[in-house]
Amino acid sequence: MAEPLPVAHRWWLGAFLAVSLAVLALCASHPPRWETNDDVGMAMVAHGYGMAASGSPNLIFSNVVWGHTVRLIPSLGGISGYVVATFAVLVAVGTAVLYGLRSLGHGWLLGGSVVVFLLVRPLLLPQFTVNAGLMAVAAVICLNVFAQARQMPVLWLSVGLLFLSAMVRSHECMLVMLVALPLLPWRALARGHAPRWAFAVLALALLAAAWLDWQAYRAPEWKDFNDLNLVRAAFTDFGAGQHLITRPEILDRHGYTANDLALVGNWFFSDPRLADPMALKAMLADVGFLALRTDALASGWEGVRALWQPDLRVSLAAAFLLGLLLPNRKVAATWLLCIAAVFMMGLLGRPGVLRVYVPLMALLTVAPLLFNGGGRHRRRPVVFATVMVAAMVGAWMAVGFWQALQHKDEQARRELDSLPSGSIVVWGAAFPFEAVYPPFSTAAVRERYRLYSLGAFTWVPDTVARQEDQAGRGFVSLLQREEGVAIFASDSHLSWLDVYCSQRLHGVPEQLQTWRAGSQLASRRRCTTVP
Repeated sequence: MAEPLPVAHRWWLGAFLAVSLAVLALCASHPPRWETNDDVGMAMVAHGYGMAASGSPNLIFSNVVWGHTVRLIPSLGGISGYVVATFAVLVAVGTAVLYGLRSLGHGWLLGGSVVVFLLVRPLLLPQFTVNAGLMAVAAVICLNVFAQARQMPVLWLSVGLLFLSAMVRSHECMLVMLVALPLLPWRALARGHAPRWAFAVLALALLAAAWLDWQAYRAPEWKDFNDLNLVRAAFTDFGAGQHLITRPEILDRHGYTANDLALVGNWFFSDPRLADPMALKAMLADVGFLALRTDALASGWEGVRALWQPDLRVSLAAAFLLGLLLPNRKVAATWLLCIAAVFMMGLLGRPGVLRVYVPLMALLTVAPLLFNGGGRHRRRPVVFATVMVAAMVGAWMAVGFWQALQHKDEQARRELDSLPSGSIVVWGAAFPFEAVYPPFSTAAVRERYRLYSLGAFTWVPDTVARQEDQAGRGFVSLLQREEGVAIFASDSHLSWLDVYCSQRLHGVPEQLQTWRAGSQLASRRRCTTVP
């Protein structure tokens, strides 16, 4: 007669099966939708469709190790390796959280409620930064389990989760771990050789991955992208152009106009005269943007106030109530670090970025549960009720938001049927990437468009935009041809383009044809050079 599985093994198996079945059921009844177009772009780059002429592991926002990983995963029923990896990560997070909370003394129902609370929205609206942060949160839970039970598999699981978190989005991993410093079981991790070996392996793996990533991007064909990427974030992410506009003498000195800065700040990099890293750096140095922003403090407080944005209110309320019900100095210190971190992000010009805040709220929610699992705590019924209500309300809100986006996407797809397809230029979010390329889209859907993208990937090797530019068919060249160029863009983008035609190309902007269907707009534009 076969020996029964040890308790820990049964718990692992039960957690994995429960989370896997729940994820499959949710995805089958509510087909996921990417929360932002970042994942769409990286999936295109990884597998060579849409705006990518061929596949590449250089995903820009994630480490090249993660890029190789998703490319090695075989397609399942037409679903790409990038998508399979995305949902495998969420299953791993859910399994680790459920097992971890059970091991810390909480019941299966409370642990399952926490998993529902943390994962319903990321499953319905997956986003790589959120996934990276949630892996770090799961690693913190596992480290506390190891501190109590000294289970070696849990220690190595936490190391694996931290490594993958850093591969998917290193900035978010570092942010979550910085805020989680008071929650880590430092004494337990300092005892024995196993934790030292585990973290030595982690450190070596992270260094090796960083070196591989550096090697992947130091090739000559990446020079143009690298040079621009070092400075463009100040304009696209941190609003440097708004400050430079108030200093016209600096613009005149470097040969830029307010319209030029509007173009650069909205991801127009097709003209090397505008997307000139040296000139952009020189203007930033002249204005002292990073050090002398006059609204820095106000922006910092805006970042803190953004914690109360509608999408975070349930998480914030649940974390606050659990902190009151289960008071702990380590949890209080974590709150202070979190507030300081979001204030600093606002101070630097990035307040209120939801995908960055979601894992921090998840960390604050589970933090009180790390130290109050055992025994008969007199407030356990209230804690359980708080978690249950938060899970139900959070899931209800996530499903409602998902339904609204599904309706919007269905409308966008209907509208696109009457607009051009095939090869077309797309500028920013004017093209409904998330509607056209949902996670579970088929290869036939992915091959409908060949996209010349004006955005972060404009100068990335092996993209359609880069190949066309190198073949003498760059966007600026197409704009000046007699037949013009078809482009998906917003009205404001097209207005900036018309001014660009007049100012930079010394031509006359012409609108040759317009397709408009609901909120979707495509236009064939030409810039006729004046003799």
